[in-house]
Amino acid sequence: MMVKSVLCMNPGDGETSYAKNSFLQKTVLSKARPILEDTLKNMFSTALPTCFKLADLGCSSGPNTLLFVSEIMDAVYELCQQQNCKLPEFQVFLNDLPGNDFNAVFKSLPFFYDKFGKEKGDLYGQHCFISGVPGSFYHRLFPSKSLHFFHSSYSLHWLSKVPEGISDNKGNIYMAKASPPNVFKAYLEQFQKDFSLFLSLRSEEIIQGGRVVLTFLGRSIDDPRSKDCCLLWELLTKSLLDLAAKGLVVEADIDTFNLPYYNPYEGEVREIIEMEGSFDINKLETFAINWDANDDISNKNFVFDKDQCGRNVANIVRAVAEPMLVSHFGDEIMDELFKRDVTVFKAYLEQFQKDFSLFLRLRSEEIIQGGRVVFTFISRSTDDPRSNDCCLIWELLAKSLLDLAAKGLVLEADIDTFNLPYYHPYEGEVREIIEMEGSFDINKLETFAINWDANDDINNNNFVFDKDQCGRNVANIIRAAAEPMLVSHFGDDITDELFKRYAEHVGEHLCVEKTKHIKIVLTMTKKE
Repeated sequence: MMVKSVLCMNPGDGETSYAKNSFLQKTVLSKARPILEDTLKNMFSTALPTCFKLADLGCSSGPNTLLFVSEIMDAVYELCQQQNCKLPEFQVFLNDLPGNDFNAVFKSLPFFYDKFGKEKGDLYGQHCFISGVPGSFYHRLFPSKSLHFFHSSYSLHWLSKVPEGISDNKGNIYMAKASPPNVFKAYLEQFQKDFSLFLSLRSEEIIQGGRVVLTFLGRSIDDPRSKDCCLLWELLTKSLLDLAAKGLVVEADIDTFNLPYYNPYEGEVREIIEMEGSFDINKLETFAINWDANDDISNKNFVFDKDQCGRNVANIVRAVAEPMLVSHFGDEIMDELFKRDVTVFKAYLEQFQKDFSLFLRLRSEEIIQGGRVVFTFISRSTDDPRSNDCCLIWELLAKSLLDLAAKGLVLEADIDTFNLPYYHPYEGEVREIIEMEGSFDINKLETFAINWDANDDINNNNFVFDKDQCGRNVANIIRAAAEPMLVSHFGDDITDELFKRYAEHVGEHLCVEKTKHIKIVLTMTKKE
């Protein structure tokens, strides 16, 4: 993949454009604004230059591009008011790759100047000179010691290229929980190279004492398999595999596509900055935003709707990733691809709703009035059906099947046509179905957690963790439950090898995180 040629946001102002689907990035700018303002106050605590020269790296297009410029100008304007000094001129350089929709940015400039002329006076708008600088920020962009300030928001998680040596990352388009160890290493090393180069280049272009404010995607823990790092792209991978099962995508094309992207941990960022040595860290903070940025505590009008939220998130990812996907898979599949991000989960939920409602109605006909019911079944801990305690145990089994496919022991087409008749309901879904069906009153509905390996229990004083043994324990539990279904579809020749690989993947995972099964205990009384 030639990243420079295809890494750009969806242009224009249509339904799937970046301009219409960049509210998440706007929220990031808003969250980071206090740090931006504090940096400027500290930088200009005694005096301001006559011309403040700054650059926004990875500016993209759409409403957020000039929002940053207005925030900078507002902050400096307030400083001038406080210090009773003359407003400096602003020379603003907007940088992005050549494929960026710079025309849209330039067309919006007259409106931008007019808006600020009305709000702050014509002189205010006349102090700002904006120009575009196409090119990669992994190359030199400006003369030596020529700028006071660099800013970049939501860009530095993009790498200069796809890491080398990850051809074995089959069935994934990014790092995934079950990716081989070399994939995680390759992604980290590429980020280390790219971010070190970025810092070195900017240190040549910025004046002594100049400031840099960078905001980019990260992850919450050191483990690169964390769901806030991988899960979003794993779901897109699943959607691509769905299309492969329909014959709309060639699976080999999925195996050869990997994203030039990395979510660093804050410790990795700090270490690279200290090793490169050009900059002192003034502040390094993290904050969290929901996938659907409309779902925010400050949005009083937000009402959760799983279908709409699914579409919102799918549109955000599409606006960012579509040009790369089109360059590899073609544009014919895009509408169907981003539609499927929602439909798989919806289909499983609807089937559970039908089945559990039918089950309740049938039992209500068979039980006496006032009779009692006690049920215990597997659940999940959150409303999100993509949670680790719901999907991961089966994702590792899917990974094991793909390992066998890579060896020629299983046909990938057979994997694509196999889906489990299984659902982990959230307690809220269970409660809603019972109340809608109407035959029973709920007496008690509780959840509890059990480690995947039930031998690993607080009451078992003799338990000693051994990843190989724990992996085998969990694999044997799943094999006992799922083997007949697997044999009916794949045959019985592969099961020993399959669950050997599965035990290895589970053991490796349990070294990092003791994931739990969530169980629901439900007691009900037949209504009078």
